[in-house]
Amino acid sequence: TGKAFTAHQIHLRGPRSKGPFVSIHASSLPSGGEESLLFGYERGAFSGASERHICFLEQATGGTLLIDEIVQLNPTLQVRLLRALQEERIHRLGATRAVRLDFRFIAGTERDLQAASRDGSFHPELYRMLSRSIVNLPALRARQPDIEPLAKRFMARFSARTGARITGFTSEALQALEEHSWSRNVRDLQDLVDRVAVRASGSRIEKDDVVRELAAMAGYAEAKEQ
Repeated sequence: TGKAFTAHQIHLRGPRSKGPFVSIHASSLPSGGEESLLFGYERGAFSGASERHICFLEQATGGTLLIDEIVQLNPTLQVRLLRALQEERIHRLGATRAVRLDFRFIAGTERDLQAASRDGSFHPELYRMLSRSIVNLPALRARQPDIEPLAKRFMARFSARTGARITGFTSEALQALEEHSWSRNVRDLQDLVDRVAVRASGSRIEKDDVVRELAAMAGYAEAKEQ
């Protein structure tokens, strides 16, 4: 739905805009290494720690930190993150001194965090802290007028990156895009545009091009679920 884009725009329009914008996705953190990446460690803190590691929270100092799909953090990390935000400081693993934190914190999620806090999968105190300010982003299927400009933007990016000479979409192709449900929202639309652009035989994307790639993407999704 554009969570990372929206978070970046909030960053750019705030007093911390000249600071760093650090964006991470909770599911991309390697299993077993999440704590080190989020909170850092000192040289010699454990076997293989040959030098100090500056964590994501420190890297965001003076700017903004976005953790997307925050509900995927394990309970231990949720508690430690809550404490760090409350105290505005962390201790790197193996450190004797605390490190001061100073950043805007934004969390993204596809799930209902209030419901997750009730069923025990998300820390209720962390939810209460985050719920002070909420921005709801409607699904792409509920924002039909956005589909055409987004598709054209993605096509322009593809053409600039590859040198493709595709001038746009036929009205029938755009209609097919607007009638699709887009279960993965903007990510699905961008994937579709790249796929049709790679395989397009003419200077404009036709309806048949769109329908063919939508069917291929649906087949791929079904195969993943099996």
